[in-house]
Amino acid sequence: MASGIILGKAQIAKHRLAKTHNRLSLANTFFKIITANKENKKAAKELAKVQNTYKEIIQGKEDDFQGYIELFIVSGESRGLGVGKTLMHHLSNYMRSMDVDSIYVYTDNRCNYGFYESQNFKRLNEKEIFLDSVQNKLLIFLYGHHVTNEKN
Repeated sequence: MASGIILGKAQIAKHRLAKTHNRLSLANTFFKIITANKENKKAAKELAKVQNTYKEIIQGKEDDFQGYIELFIVSGESRGLGVGKTLMHHLSNYMRSMDVDSIYVYTDNRCNYGFYESQNFKRLNEKEIFLDSVQNKLLIFLYGHHVTNEKN
């Protein structure tokens, strides 16, 4: 069975956009802090590092966007079947109906970031960080997309 999910938000008040992005990650961070033991404190610290990187790579670009993708998942068995393209098409239609011109998404090298490029997203910024928990580098990207340039 093909499966996937996409969550996006159109922000009417642009000045609130940067403050509300990635609420799922932020909620997860706070949950980890509240239930903190030594291991959870390390996880919360690394999530905070990622959040800070998000803020850094979008700095100065916040007003360029009226919406964003908060979560986008396509199951492994559904990749290549058009599920992601269909979900993106529906999200773009929604964004246009909300008078959104441009959206952004954060992603990293663990994800299929090439999908965004295939959908005419432009890589606007990137930063490499080191995650102690996995003893590995993580390359975080900021992509932007003009939904008004798409055909329905």
